[in-house]
Amino acid sequence: MIPGIGSAAQSDDSLCNLADVRASAFSRLIKRMLKRATVAEVSRRVEEECGSFHVVYPLEIKKSDTQEEIEKKVKGAFARLSDPRWWRRYFRIKAGRHMETIIRELGFVQRGKSAYLSNWGLARWRAGQRRNADLLSSLDAENELGETVSLAECYKRSVSNPVVRRNELMPRMRGFEELATDMGYACLFFTLTCPSKYHAQLESGGRNAKFNGSTPREAIAYLNKVWSLIRAEWNRQGIKMFGFRVAEPHHDGTPHYHFLLFCHESECDSACNIFGRYALAEDGKEPGALEKRWTVKKIDPAKGSAAGYIAKYVAKNLDGYAVGVDDEAELLAREGADRARAWASLWGIRQFQQIGSVSVTVWRELRRRREALHEWEPDELEPLRQAADAGNWKLFVELMGGATASRKEMLCRPMYFETEAKESKYGEAVRRLIGVWLRPVGHAIARQMLSTREHVWKIRERGKINFGVPELEIKAFEYCRVAAAPPPLDLCQ
Repeated sequence: MIPGIGSAAQSDDSLCNLADVRASAFSRLIKRMLKRATVAEVSRRVEEECGSFHVVYPLEIKKSDTQEEIEKKVKGAFARLSDPRWWRRYFRIKAGRHMETIIRELGFVQRGKSAYLSNWGLARWRAGQRRNADLLSSLDAENELGETVSLAECYKRSVSNPVVRRNELMPRMRGFEELATDMGYACLFFTLTCPSKYHAQLESGGRNAKFNGSTPREAIAYLNKVWSLIRAEWNRQGIKMFGFRVAEPHHDGTPHYHFLLFCHESECDSACNIFGRYALAEDGKEPGALEKRWTVKKIDPAKGSAAGYIAKYVAKNLDGYAVGVDDEAELLAREGADRARAWASLWGIRQFQQIGSVSVTVWRELRRRREALHEWEPDELEPLRQAADAGNWKLFVELMGGATASRKEMLCRPMYFETEAKESKYGEAVRRLIGVWLRPVGHAIARQMLSTREHVWKIRERGKINFGVPELEIKAFEYCRVAAAPPPLDLCQ
């Protein structure tokens, strides 16, 4: 049971009411103490109060932070703890993961019953998807010119849409493969899994006697630690890799990683030895570790493309396109993909990540500029924009500096603007992406900047002429609050 929440299966409305109570209590505590104590003393007292509720104090201080920066961060933490929306999100995440953990430990998350996550978790995710779709369809974005666009249409065209995300990933994968061919690089397909103690169910079915109660969040933390050690060792050995990582669940919800990576032919053996050494560093002598914990396959171009090889894993975890049947879950691919996305959302797991190479943000920003940069000086940026606009990832990477270029060597970098603290509801400065900047070329000293976000957009309820008024903010706030309740818990699912 989660302290301060009660039953994890309680309704969403109950969680919202609890969030209101908790925010109000912290707000009163902070205001009362600030009248008679310093900010630092109040911070220590508030941190103790968070600990009594088993809540992580939302404050992260770096060694390089000045006293002024620390005070701003502390005030931001106070603002979060006084905000019902912050508590609402916290309770929703904690309650959902706690309930899913219980169901998983009881053995209801497995192939043949409810692969990847419970039916309760899937229904809860789908209810949230419907709630978000209803909200987006009721809101418009309007700029300073009076131009209006539906937020639902914005979603359909963004990478949040699984189809758009898949369609964006595939050209980049194909472009990497073409680059690797030109560079004489080999393609390696690695798989990294967790030790048996992280798995709740056996692959053949039935409870795993070695299971230590780890959640998928703890399992992904293990994988990330191993992967960081592998990459660090590769860097020390001068082995340069680029490609993609895919995170997907086993049938019982335990995550594992697939890597499609390109490296120089002469470095393949060293790269594989390093990968295997770190993959087996923990419990490497347990039965089946050598066969199950990590695998590597060298892709033969004569038998098929590398992009085609990983395309199945991408579609299988997004929308099931052209997959047919998900063998791991023993479900139709579309159903399995929904479950994989719901699993990733529930546990906060990033499904896809580019490894190495140039900035994807620059690629996306330049694709926003459809008109040619005729009068731009120097003229290196227009060919880059054309490559991005045409979806030619290979040419884009080459123009940016190459697949193995360091950050300093890239032709372009994202450009951010830091807003004033008053613009944030938590009183903190916010960095906003506004365009790209071109690093100095030749004898040039100044950086050339290109804005890709020329309009200021505001959100308003559809049909309203005046936007940004308090009534609208309250109405949108209440709409988010009255969410669909989680489905009834059925342990006989």
